[in-house]
Amino acid sequence: MVVPAWRAMEPAAFLHHFAVYGPVTGATVFPFAVAAVLLLAITTYSAVKRHRPGRLAWALATLCMAGTFVLLPLYFVDANLAMLDPGFPPQAVSAELTDWYRWNWVRAGLGPASTALACTALTASRGQNATHRGEADHGLGNS
Repeated sequence: MVVPAWRAMEPAAFLHHFAVYGPVTGATVFPFAVAAVLLLAITTYSAVKRHRPGRLAWALATLCMAGTFVLLPLYFVDANLAMLDPGFPPQAVSAELTDWYRWNWVRAGLGPASTALACTALTASRGQNATHRGEADHGLGNS
């Protein structure tokens, strides 16, 4: 994680670093996160509409990824804008990074949870496909 490196920096150096790299990092990561949520939502919709196995896992995976977006207005937007403000007091950096670190772990945990749930959904779907293939193969052998 990047936060331990930030916390090791002098507060004024961190604020300068964050002002340069924070917005660029956000602008780079944000489109991938949007794409992940949209693709999961489309997959979940399809799985639910077709009553596919794993649809609950798909829905939970989508909720986890959507949760990363819920954290933006709950914490990250205000915190990031505050630290981008040239008037942000360097003596407040340590406390803000402590909070940022905790919230980022929540956000970071939602991503792997979403991935694990998506893998569970894929496995459930794959199991059903293998069963159907086996039945089709068996049926062809008796013709």
